[in-house]
Amino acid sequence: MNLGLRAHDVQIFDDVPNLAKRLSQLGFNYIQFAPRVSLQKTTQTGANVSFGLAN
Repeated sequence: MNLGLRAHDVQIFDDVPNLAKRLSQLGFNYIQFAPRVSLQKTTQTGANVSFGLAN
């Protein structure tokens, strides 16, 4: 069974490399990613989301 979680429940905000590292350490294969929550400062609460950021 593959399990996922909401990325913002990991409580690492505005630090994509550390968030990715922690998710990998926890062994989750799938996440629900809400940039306006996980990257609140980076995206100005979701107002500044781009394709490049998503990629």
